[in-house]
Amino acid sequence: MISFSEITLGIVNISDFIAKAIAKGNPNIRFFLLSDLQSLSDRLLIFQRDIERLIEYNYDLKMIED
Repeated sequence: MISFSEITLGIVNISDFIAKAIAKGNPNIRFFLLSDLQSLSDRLLIFQRDIERLIEYNYDLKMIED
């Protein structure tokens, strides 16, 4: 089973790749508009924060149960 930390790490890696590709003007991403990539990157960061909140919430629930 995939853990939340693995999902978060994957999101960070994807976001980092997009940021580097935008910064370098990578020709492999020429099919995407830069604004679309920036929007995707922003959404991934929001998703990452949501995952982190779920991890905290789950941790808090475990603490209450114990």
